[in-house]
Amino acid sequence: QRIVIETLPAATDILSNLTDQQINDFFEILIEEEEDDANDIKRDTQEQLAIEREEYVSEKITDLVGKLNDEQKTLIAQWSLKIEPIAQLSLDHSIQWRTKMQATMADRQNKQQLEENLLVLFAYPDQLWSDQYRSVIEKNQHLVLTLLFDINQTLTDKQRDKLIRKLNSFIEDLRDLSR
Repeated sequence: QRIVIETLPAATDILSNLTDQQINDFFEILIEEEEDDANDIKRDTQEQLAIEREEYVSEKITDLVGKLNDEQKTLIAQWSLKIEPIAQLSLDHSIQWRTKMQATMADRQNKQQLEENLLVLFAYPDQLWSDQYRSVIEKNQHLVLTLLFDINQTLTDKQRDKLIRKLNSFIEDLRDLSR
């Protein structure tokens, strides 16, 4: 958010000077992506999504702690079935965001209003979330945190050592980036 807020005046200047064609091209790309997402939603079953989610999370946790034991695999498999589908709600939000952005860009000559709208769109997009979308996100976040807690409770000493080494490496990377 801080970066968005700091760069907002420059972004406002740039966006206010775009041509209608540039703006139309941008929104055409967004609409194509929304159509692709809608097709993905129609194509994928909840079972497929749960399997993909389980494989993805298993791979990421394995990268951090090493080979998973049976208890950890079971926790991840159970978790993947509990996650509430969010793709349609996310698509609905994307369409709403794009519609608001289109209205904002249609009145882009009013720089003060443009900057105010861009602030919401880019720094605080969660203000545009529906109650249902917010609720599902919060529920899924809770499930992720619970999974992480449960996995942590099952780590072997070897896994915990590997995790600590990985975390220390991430900390060093962040320190290097901040210099």
